[in-house]
Parts: sequence; structure tokens; C-alpha cells
Amino acid sequence: MKGPRTTNTVDAYMAALKHPHKEAVEELRALILSVDKRVKEDVKWNAPSFLIAEHFATMRLHPAPNLQVILHAGAKPRSSPRQFVIDDAAGLLKWAAPDRCVAAFSSVDDVRGKAKPFKAIVRAWIAQL
Repeated sequence: MKGPRTTNTVDAYMAALKHPHKEAVEELRALILSVDKRVKEDVKWNAPSFLIAEHFATMRLHPAPNLQVILHAGAKPRSSPRQFVIDDAAGLLKWAAPDRCVAAFSSVDDVRGKAKPFKAIVRAWIAQL
């Protein structure tokens, strides 16, 4: 996937990736990059990660067949975590902490089917950073 905000680092990572849901990973990558023109990407925790000023979303791909996006407020837990308020009518999120949640996907069709509510969640997350 080449685009104006993709990086050679993630492009190279994706070219080498052996994962049963590689097509879904590419769909998620494009979806997250499309949410806000400020979003950039990098590789963090051995997976595609997304940032504006700080990293806010990182994929969890290992061990395969995991396909998750972790929404967070940076890499380090904070002594006073920010409380995010996200409308999740579709029930996509599982909360691990007030400032960290996970959305899981099972296939490229699952990503496509959840694209609209997931994009709304990512937009709301970014708005609260």
C-alpha cells in the first residue's frame, strides 16, 4: 500500500509479513490513516502503529492469528490515566484501563463490516488525545 502518509518502514514490514490476515491488516492500516490527515504510521511492538504527536493505536498481530488494534494514550502507563469516553454502540471495544482498549477483528470481511463504527471510534479517540 503506497500513499502520501505511508512510510517505507511500514511498507517494508508489510512486504515481509507472513500472517493469515495480511489483507485485513492492510485494510485496517488504510482505514486508520484515512481518519485524520495528521495520522502518521510507524512500526512499534513489531506491528504497524499510528501516531499524531504520540502513538495512539497499535496493531497486535502476534501470535497469529491475532488481529487486534489497541487504542492507547502513549506507550507508558500514567499515574493518572486519562478517562476516554467513546460511543461504542457496535460493541467493538474491550477496555483494559480507562485509557486503553482493544478492538478485535477476525477477517478482512469483519474489518470491512465494522469499518464505519471503527472509524468513528478512532476519530473520537483522536479528539480526546
